[in-house]
Amino acid sequence: DARSTDSKDSIDMTQTIQNGINSLENLFAVNTFRIPQYQRAYSWEEDPHLEAFLDDLRQQVNTQQKSKDKSYFLGTLLLHEEDVGQGRNVVNIVDGQQRMTTSVVFFATALALHRDKKMAFTSENPALLRRDFVNDEVTASQKFKTIAEDEPFFQSEILGISSATCTVDSPSSRRLKMAAEYFSRHVKPEEWEPLICALRTAKVMVYAVTSAEDATQIFELQNDRGKS
Repeated sequence: DARSTDSKDSIDMTQTIQNGINSLENLFAVNTFRIPQYQRAYSWEEDPHLEAFLDDLRQQVNTQQKSKDKSYFLGTLLLHEEDVGQGRNVVNIVDGQQRMTTSVVFFATALALHRDKKMAFTSENPALLRRDFVNDEVTASQKFKTIAEDEPFFQSEILGISSATCTVDSPSSRRLKMAAEYFSRHVKPEEWEPLICALRTAKVMVYAVTSAEDATQIFELQNDRGKS
């Protein structure tokens, strides 16, 4: 039940994420993220969501060619910091998971194409992108986890950090696969680096809470709209 919390969740902890505007790369550099189980699964479709996501990135690249100081605003994130023991925090994405998931899929797709020699990096650092957005091998930290049902598929087929063979057995895993394939088909090799730069430097408005009760209540207020 999303409304129930144990005693650990109810205890306020020191907030490490600063509320306000931050860049996507700064957030990922120092945090690991996951989708809490009360969230819905990945739901974005090619039309209109992925098309709009890619169009927005392309428009930002064009804008930055004229005005380098013009920032790209990716949206607002509602985050819940949770103490998981041994001095480690994990950040639950309460609102904004579709954009965050798609962003990680975008970075992972670029890295997979680079690995398969279908595109080359010249100005971006693939090792740094992998460390920040996919898997930090030094700390053994997977940077982003989706819902538990899709996580084995996400690890092996999207992030490429597991050798296990997973079938596409849920509507959301099919959408994750579709998103990776969409970017592979529709982003030209020479487009990848400017688009990656626009996305990793994108600005987000962050609102973080340290209470699971607060996070769940805000999520329900944002998403229920008075429905059961």
